[in-house]
Amino acid sequence: MAKSLFSKTLIVCAAAFAFAASASAQQSSQAANTSAAKRKAAAPKKKVWTDDNIGSASTPADRYEDRQETKAEVKDASSRQAVAGNQSSDTAQQPKNHPPLLSNPKTVESADNMIAWEDRDIAAQTEFIGQLQQELAAAPSSDKPRLQNLIEQKKQLLEETKAERQGLVDQKSQLQHKAGGPN
Repeated sequence: MAKSLFSKTLIVCAAAFAFAASASAQQSSQAANTSAAKRKAAAPKKKVWTDDNIGSASTPADRYEDRQETKAEVKDASSRQAVAGNQSSDTAQQPKNHPPLLSNPKTVESADNMIAWEDRDIAAQTEFIGQLQQELAAAPSSDKPRLQNLIEQKKQLLEETKAERQGLVDQKSQLQHKAGGPN
């Protein structure tokens, strides 16, 4: 009887141990399954590329070009702001209805140099307008409106350059009067 009691106790203990071990194994396998599921969910899904969506892929060259365009736009915007700021300060110094001058000469010699520069600029612009007019005469009818518009723009620029030259001539005469007489 002692042996049977001992064997029954041993069987009950073994069964309890087996039950505890299986429960522990189930918990660890469930934990492993949930952690594996979490890892799979956290891992990004791999993209399968097809011919339909390959055009949407951006290359390093595309990203570089985008950065360069952004930098150019920023520089362009800042230069426009700087020019606008300079124009507002320049217009405050000049009288109304006076075209902006190339520069304000300090001496008669610098005025002569600036006038000579303007003369060369006027000659080049006049020559270019003549070439455009020759092109206009030989151009097909589809290009004539574009060329005519370009000629008008260049003529307006030529008139502005002539006004700048006249302003420099006026400044030169003022410098001569300040110096004491014509040079």
